[in-house]
Amino acid sequence: LLAKLLLDQLRREYPAARVRSFSFKALRPVFDLHPFAVCGRRAEGAQLWVRDHEGALAMQAQAELSD
Repeated sequence: LLAKLLLDQLRREYPAARVRSFSFKALRPVFDLHPFAVCGRRAEGAQLWVRDHEGALAMQAQAELSD
């Protein structure tokens, strides 16, 4: 689900960009009992991440884009 949320965020921020590849790595569990943040920035494609309620990095992802 978190990977899907990262892709959804990417599509909202850059609707014209096409995702050529997407990879992600879960680093820490996230539970629906606490809020979490879905973040990203455009650099060398797109760098995306999820931070848990404590601010710890829970998932990181990278997308290769073509405009």
